[in-house]
Amino acid sequence: MIQKTHATTMKLTIGLLLGFACYGSVLAVPQLQVQSKTVWPGLPELLPIHFVADAANPVAAIQFDISFDPQIKASLPRLIGNSATHQLVASLQSPTRMRVTLTPNSNNAVFDNEVLIAGTLLYFPVNLNAAADFSNKTVRLQNVVFANANAGLVSGTTSAGWVRRQADNDDDGLADEWENEYFGNTIVSNGGLDDQDGDGVTDIDEFLLQRTDPTNTDTDGDGVDDKLDAAPNDPDRTIGLVHRCSGFYS
Repeated sequence: MIQKTHATTMKLTIGLLLGFACYGSVLAVPQLQVQSKTVWPGLPELLPIHFVADAANPVAAIQFDISFDPQIKASLPRLIGNSATHQLVASLQSPTRMRVTLTPNSNNAVFDNEVLIAGTLLYFPVNLNAAADFSNKTVRLQNVVFANANAGLVSGTTSAGWVRRQADNDDDGLADEWENEYFGNTIVSNGGLDDQDGDGVTDIDEFLLQRTDPTNTDTDGDGVDDKLDAAPNDPDRTIGLVHRCSGFYS
C-alpha cells in the first residue's frame, strides 16, 4: 500500500475505515454498479465497475468489498476512470473477496476539487473455472463507503452483476456469442480449419489466440494482414511477423 502523507488524503482514508462501523445503506445516488459479462473459459474478460455520480453529493473517495462466486477467477483490478487524479489499492481478503480503496492521488495538491467523475471506474479481469456451468455466477459489492473531500460520509447504493459462461451449442470450439457477432449465426463456421476471410488464420485461431475479426483480413486496418501482423489488434504496431510455433502465434 502506498503511504500517503497529505493530511486530506489521510483524513479521507480514516473516514472510509471508520465508515465501515457506522455507515447505513440508504436508497440514493451516488451508486456503484457491477456490470455483467459472458466469458469463454481460458479467455479472461474485463468486468467493469461503473460509478453513477450525484452533483448534489460529490464523492472524492470510495472503499468497497467485492465478492465473487467460487467458480469465478478474478485478478486485481485496473483503474480506468479518474486515473489522473486518484489512486487504487486492492487487497485479497479471502479466495473469493477483495477490498478496494480509491482515494485522491497523494501527489495532487488540490484535493478539495478532486471528486470522482461518473463512468467506468475500474475493471476486474475475470475468467471461469473450466468446469463452470452456464448459470449466472453472481458478483456482489459489500461494505461500500462513499466519502467527500472532508471525509464526510455520503449515502449511496450498489447493484450486483454476474459472470456467465458463453455457450457453444454446435460444439465447434467457437462461442455462439462470438459467431453471432461476426457471422450473424452459428452455422457459417464449423471451427477446425475453417477460414471465413481467407487470411490464412483459421476462425478458431482468430477466436482463441488472436482475438481478431474473422471476416476481415486486416482487423486493425494498418495495411498488414492479420497473418503477418505481430499485433493484429494494434494499428500502431506493424513491425515484425508472426511465427507459428506448436500451433500458436507469437
